Amino acid sequence: MAFLANSTRDSLSRYGLGLQVLALSLQQHAPAYPRYLMVHPGLRDQLVPGWTTCQTQPIIPLHRTGVNRWRDTFTKLSIFGLVQFERVLFLDCDTLVRPSPQTTATPTI
Repeated sequence: MAFLANSTRDSLSRYGLGLQVLALSLQQHAPAYPRYLMVHPGLRDQLVPGWTTCQTQPIIPLHRTGVNRWRDTFTKLSIFGLVQFERVLFLDCDTLVRPSPQTTATPTI
């Protein structure tokens, strides 16, 4: 089991702090599971505290929209090629993990 997040060419500048907060919340509530950040090949030298980076190849959609903001969205689909993990939970960079109000036990994933 591993937690995954995706980083695009522009997301580290926009979501870098969110990635750090997500890593801290995962460390607090599910410390036994590794955290991997899929990074665009141009970002391979970027380090984000709390994450182990793994490089992914971009997936280019067949039909371009002309909207640059979404140009790397299909790259998230590369999580299905990560066969080294039995289970993967993909989380967006702006996610915050919190405990369940019904229990104080460690989450079962």
